[in-house]
Amino acid sequence: MHENKKFTLFIAIVGMIIGAIITSRFMIKKNKHKKKNNSEALPYIPIDIENIEKISITSTYVIEQQDDLKKIEGIGPVIEKILQKHNITTYSTLSKQTQETLQNILRKENIRLANPATWAEQAALAANKNWDDLGNFQKKLKGGVKHY
Repeated sequence: MHENKKFTLFIAIVGMIIGAIITSRFMIKKNKHKKKNNSEALPYIPIDIENIEKISITSTYVIEQQDDLKKIEGIGPVIEKILQKHNITTYSTLSKQTQETLQNILRKENIRLANPATWAEQAALAANKNWDDLGNFQKKLKGGVKHY
C-alpha cells in the first residue's frame, strides 16, 4: 500500500473514532433520564481500503456573530473585552443578564467605576433593532446611568 493511502486510512480511522466518541457521549447525555437499553449500538461502518481516497472527513463549526457592545452607553473597549471573555458577545445575551451578574463580572475583573444598571435594557432594544428607541433612551443616560 502506498504511504499516501496509509496516511489517508489513518486519518479516516481517527475521524471515525472521534465521531464514535462524540456520538456515544451525545447518546449518554440524551438518554440519561431514560432506562438503559443495550439494543442501541453504534452502526457498523465498513471501510473500503481499495477506494480509501474517496472518503472525506469534514467538520462544521458554528460561529455566533458578535455584536458591537460598545454601542451600549457605559460600555467601552475594555469592558467589551471583559464581557466577551465571559461569553457575553451579543445584545441578546447581554439583555438576559441581571445587574448583579454584570456587577460580579466587573468586580472579578477589578472594574469598579462602571455601572451596568441599564445595560440589559439597552441591549434588549439593540437586539430588537429598535435603534431610534435606543438613541432616545441613551440621551437620558450618562455613563449608562439614568439622568433625568
